[in-house]
Order: sequence, then C-alpha cells, then structure tokens
Amino acid sequence: MLVGSMGVVVSFPDRRKSPRKDVGNHLAQIDFRNGRTKVQVCLWDISPEGACLLVPAGTRIPEAFDLIVDGWSHPVKSIWHEKLFVGIRFCGGPEEPVVA
Repeated sequence: MLVGSMGVVVSFPDRRKSPRKDVGNHLAQIDFRNGRTKVQVCLWDISPEGACLLVPAGTRIPEAFDLIVDGWSHPVKSIWHEKLFVGIRFCGGPEEPVVA
C-alpha cells in the first residue's frame, strides 16, 4: 500500500521475491541515457532486486534507464507503472549499496 498525492491510498498486489525496505522518500534521479535532462524522483522503497519510485506526473518512463542514487548510477528496467509509481528491477552495476 502506498500513499500518493493528496493522501490517496494506492494498493498494489505484492509480487516481490524479497521484502522491501522503506527508505523515507530518498531523492534519486532518472538518467534516460539519451542526453535528456535528468528527472528527480523519490525512491519509495527498495530491495536487493528492485525498488519503487515516485515520479512526477506526466513523466514518460522508458523500459531501461539509469537510476542515480547518492552519486552512483545503477542500470534498471521498468517492470510496472501505475499512476505516479514505477516498479524497477536492478540489472547489475556498482556493488555499493544503493541506500545505506
């Protein structure tokens, strides 16, 4: 269950392989890999395999992009998109933790 804009509760079926950790709306950026301006997003929750992002309304999310968290770039794939939320899967990258 997620709380979106205006305090509206949004529920999603839980298909996770491992539990996610709430990170308290940690700021991150999407790098579209095409020279487009990076978009600031909130990292909503995270697991070793993926994460949920809160993105600005109207943001077109490609299938693959880089998620920049605390200066580290992580290649990801978009798995699902529901209103302002995007579920992603990590596709390799730095061994450093995404969020401490």
